Amino acid sequence: MAAHFEVAIVSATLARSLNRVGNSEVYATLSSVGQDDKEKVVARTVVTSENNLSLAWEDQEFACNLDSCKLFKFRLFCYYSWWPDFMCGEAHLSVAQGRITRSFNGEAMELELLLHEERTGSLTVAVTQTTPLPKRDVGNGLHDIKESWDVARPADFEHRLRQLLDRPLELEVKVRERFHQLARPGKVNARPGIELQDMEAIIHMLAEKLGVRPRVFGQADQIFWRFEFSGERRLFEDEAVRAALFCLRQYRDATGPPRHGVIKLGHGIEHRCLGDRYKLGNMLGEGGQGTVFKAKDKKTNNEVVLKTYSKLDDNVSIEEITEEFEVLMTLRHPKIARVFDVFQDGANVYMVQEPYYGGDLTTALDHARAAWVHITERWLAGVFKQVLLGVEFLHSNFVIHSDLKEANVMVACSKDWNSPQVVIIDFGLVNQFNRMSHGGGTPGYIPPEVWERALWTPRGDVFSTGVMLHNMAAGTPGESPFTRDAQTIEDVQNFTLHRQPRLTRASTKLQDLVNAMLQKSHLRRVSVQQIMVDPWFTECNDSTALGLEALEEVRDRRRKTDLFRAMLADIASRENLAQLKTLNKLFSDLDSDNDGLISAQEARTWLNGRWSHDEIERLIDVLIGSNETVSYEAFMGQLIAVKEPEENRLLAQTFAEVDTGKTGFLQIADVRALLQRPALAKMLGDRSPENLMSELDTDGDGQISFSEFKYAMQGEDEIRAEPKGFRGWLSKLSRFGSMTAD
Repeated sequence: MAAHFEVAIVSATLARSLNRVGNSEVYATLSSVGQDDKEKVVARTVVTSENNLSLAWEDQEFACNLDSCKLFKFRLFCYYSWWPDFMCGEAHLSVAQGRITRSFNGEAMELELLLHEERTGSLTVAVTQTTPLPKRDVGNGLHDIKESWDVARPADFEHRLRQLLDRPLELEVKVRERFHQLARPGKVNARPGIELQDMEAIIHMLAEKLGVRPRVFGQADQIFWRFEFSGERRLFEDEAVRAALFCLRQYRDATGPPRHGVIKLGHGIEHRCLGDRYKLGNMLGEGGQGTVFKAKDKKTNNEVVLKTYSKLDDNVSIEEITEEFEVLMTLRHPKIARVFDVFQDGANVYMVQEPYYGGDLTTALDHARAAWVHITERWLAGVFKQVLLGVEFLHSNFVIHSDLKEANVMVACSKDWNSPQVVIIDFGLVNQFNRMSHGGGTPGYIPPEVWERALWTPRGDVFSTGVMLHNMAAGTPGESPFTRDAQTIEDVQNFTLHRQPRLTRASTKLQDLVNAMLQKSHLRRVSVQQIMVDPWFTECNDSTALGLEALEEVRDRRRKTDLFRAMLADIASRENLAQLKTLNKLFSDLDSDNDGLISAQEARTWLNGRWSHDEIERLIDVLIGSNETVSYEAFMGQLIAVKEPEENRLLAQTFAEVDTGKTGFLQIADVRALLQRPALAKMLGDRSPENLMSELDTDGDGQISFSEFKYAMQGEDEIRAEPKGFRGWLSKLSRFGSMTAD
């Protein structure tokens, strides 16, 4: 049973006044971080005023069910009426195995508030473990829901709903309860779900109860199909919950819109100065929401692509934009663009991505022909199989791209045109930042339902991909059949709704597939899963097993410590991986269900017949260990460091990077900063800086030498205790000197 807690935010003390611009109002947010490293906002307090560096709240208690939570995050924000709110400190409270690691009997606890690793004050909270409320019985559908709503007066109902909208985690629990009251098994699939008419009925009941028009919640059919990812014309639990929360936020923003011109991004996105970490280079492009630059990461010296998105837009729900950026940071797959960093300042949100050097699909055919590559349907299938793997992964994470076109599919490397590796860019955010412009997308690639009803569904991405496949097969990349001969945007719309493109120089199987992808009705259009098993793809499939040699080297090396595996994943998370063609294909081959993770069973299945049973189990022990799966970055990290000289170089590089004082030793502050890196935090769980420091500091002198660091990473058989005092310092210095010389 999940642990149940009442968390109260009591008061705060600030190190300095926030009244810099004639405003001293402050509010706090409470978020929970799960074992999957995903963060959910539990609640937001009311605004209170600063009084002589002190703040206090009354009646700010929040119920939380913790079955997989590992961390509470408390954030303090300064409230401005004319500018995005500014975060003035963050405090953490660890959770271990469903129990708060500190006192949870209601006694007040003081937590340190930090901003950019500097103390800004303290926050007092109280946590009480309580008895969970019993689960509600599954009711009798719409009748029970309406009956329970009728008990409350409209004013009380509205007040409670607005309270819940400030407590997202509690609201989600309530929505899931309602789903289980309403959901019914399907005729083909017994899994409980709801249908379009159920959503329409719920919206009408809500509108009647609140005394508003149903359209305040959005159009029921649009919302239903927007969240229908299964292809079964029903919403299952996660899809239905997302749809319901979307409706309720639409209501809140329509009846109490946010301050004009301000979107408050910040509950999960760090505030930072652009120049502190990145050096801007040439501008690569400019769009409606911001600018794209080439840049250099000052910390790693790697080239990156930096994109800006303006926050001064009041057409978008606060939570949705914040959630989109948070999703970008957690999605890891070889066929979608990797996001290294997301941060914000007063005016913009900045997204830092991996650079790609082969251009996009618009010029890919010309580059391939210039390299004397013969373009065949097998070549096209190899490219579009990668595109569809990326789209399928996005859809499995409830993300619709909504602007698939040749310019948004990048070629990773400028050299290998026989079998180019491609990556999808600019996913997820397009539909949010362009909601008022034809529902998002590019004319010529926009599906009919978007032109007619501004309706983006997962099968809208299929239509856009079908346009791309048609263009590439016809030898005219970037030239949609729906823009040919068009003089106006109305012509493009008319051609999309009525013109049926024909491929004259293609196999019958390819023609049939393109026709199925370009069906005018999204209900008749094929799904991504159906395309992946289409005869055209299966007959053109490249079954060559690449990367076995690299796996053999991993198998034959000793198993890494958990700390070193986490460190390698962290290194991989900041490296440009798209150019590593063989390793990326190997990961995709092993990841048979395309979920971005390799399980032990997937490894066994793929290697069966290639290796002996003992060899397979040895690899699983080294690569996956006691975990059930290995992620993309953890997998790539281990294979990058498969050679011992490369492993030692990475260790030296990491030690020097973590040693912020450049003394040749790591201090507790360095260890604390190390544990804040997402890849390390995810793999090491709730290990505290003090515990990790004790583990690394084998001679107990309060600091960590490189030899101690290397021992902890590689798990050497033994390490000789070093002498204390001046001789010990010389010994450590000599070791560090030899390490940097290598």
